Order: sequence, then structure tokens, then C-alpha cells
Amino acid sequence: MGTVPRSTQLQLLKVQINKPPLQPKKGSKPQKLEVNRAAKLQRLEGNKAAKLAATKNLDRGKSVAAAAAPNKSQPRLGKYGACLDIQIKRNMGSSNDSPIVHMNKDIFGDEYVEYLEKEHMYELLEHKELSATVISLYIRFLYEKVVCTRKLSNKYSFLSPHKMSMWKLDPDNVKKYIVDMFLGNIESDKLFLAPYNSGAHWVLFAINAVSEVIYYLDPVHDNYSNHPEIKTMLDT
Repeated sequence: MGTVPRSTQLQLLKVQINKPPLQPKKGSKPQKLEVNRAAKLQRLEGNKAAKLAATKNLDRGKSVAAAAAPNKSQPRLGKYGACLDIQIKRNMGSSNDSPIVHMNKDIFGDEYVEYLEKEHMYELLEHKELSATVISLYIRFLYEKVVCTRKLSNKYSFLSPHKMSMWKLDPDNVKKYIVDMFLGNIESDKLFLAPYNSGAHWVLFAINAVSEVIYYLDPVHDNYSNHPEIKTMLDT
């Protein structure tokens, strides 16, 4: 290839020297300022993200603390109660899952079945008023594990919480039930343990039908005379 003549080179050099420098467009900023501005925005975004994360962690911590804190309306279940609560929800999810408990005739004088619903379990867990079903099932446990195991059937018997608590609705049948239980064990000098719901509150009578002695046990130490219906019920 041929070389560019010297005169042409001088003309090109002259044009480049006389050419005015490029001017930035209106409103544009130097590149350095743009870089600084981008870095600042990046730092601000980083700070916002950090604050947002900190807020979320704080809210999460509050939620965890609130969940862990005991509910004032309900007692703390404790480790055993929490495990039992899980088992109730897992195994008693519907009414079809309710266990059927057979009640032997020797316990209350009649053979029947109790249906253990999950509501009965929560009566214990949440310290609610106990139903006659819960009391009856506990008596069944005492009968099998204590009375039968230790051969104490000639010393202790039980009266049904269901029937005893029906006194205000059907006193004649309740009285007949009590008399029949006493006459069926007239040769035994034993105590009849009779739970009775006096109105949102359970008391216990320990009755010796042979010696005609009645022991009144009340956890809140209420006066026996405040329940005149009890004397009428047991005056057989």
C-alpha cells in the first residue's frame, strides 16, 4: 500500500487540532458523579434491605415469644400435657374415632358403655369442670388397678356419678338405685364412695350403710348443711 502524502497528513492534523472538543449534553453529569450516585443508591438499598430483614426478625421473634407465652385464659399444658394434646388431635380427630369403654357391672351395679370423646380429654388438660363421664372412667381405673388388684372389693364399692347427679331431675329413681346397691351388699361392712355434682362442683360421700355413717368430703370445705337435698337423698 502507498503512503499518504505529507501534505495530506498535515491537513488532517490541522482539522483535528481545530475540531472543538465534545461538549456533554444538557442535563448530563460527569461519569464520575454517575458512579458515585449509583454507589450511594446501592448503599441505600442495602441499608433498606438490612432494616427490612431486622424488622422481620424482630416480628418473628415477637411471634415466637407470643406463641411460647402461656395463654392467661388457659393453663400451661406442660411437657406431658403437650404430648397428650398431640395424641388427641392425631387419634381423635372425629367422633368416629371415639373409643368405647366397657363398664363392668361390678363397678356401678349396671353394665353399660362409656364413649370417650376428645372433649372429655380436654376437660382434664384445660382444667375445666369434669363431666360425669370423666369421673366414671377414673373410677373404673381405680376399681381395676386398686380394688381388684389389692382384693378390696369387700371393703369398697362405688355409686354411679351419672345416677347420683340426676337427683334433682329424677329423685325417686336415684333413691331406688342407692337402696338397691346397699341391699345388694348388706352383709359387707364396706364404704360406698359416691361422687355427687352439687352444681358445677363435685363432692364425695363415703357411706357405711351398715353402721349408718356418712363422711362428707368437699375440696373447698363447704358446709354440708348448705345442701339440704343431699340429706334427703341419702336418708334411706
